[in-house]
Amino acid sequence: MSTGKFHVQLFLKEFKEAATGKDGIIYASREKNMETLFQLGITGSMRDTILFGLTYKNYVHGPLRDDKNRSGELWVFGVLEASKEIYIKLKVITMDKGKKAFCLSFHIAEYPLSYPLR
Repeated sequence: MSTGKFHVQLFLKEFKEAATGKDGIIYASREKNMETLFQLGITGSMRDTILFGLTYKNYVHGPLRDDKNRSGELWVFGVLEASKEIYIKLKVITMDKGKKAFCLSFHIAEYPLSYPLR
């Protein structure tokens, strides 16, 4: 089943609403994520701005099951930043006290990304 523009927009709306909660966006502190920020000179607030600016046109694929058996679906997006394609993996988890927004990947893409909704 292919994911349409409306479904992607719904996820992004949910993600951005969760991201405006008291915890903001929870970032995975993976080495390649941190290396990308350093290499491209992207600050934390710039990264937030990039994520809040995502649209259905940035959609790559998803929803996918979390391969680590954690709750929530994974969604993959891409953006061009400093002439580099950035691979972004997001999810929203519903918890007792509301929804939490997670960014698991934010690093230079390891392969070319395709954007089916462009």
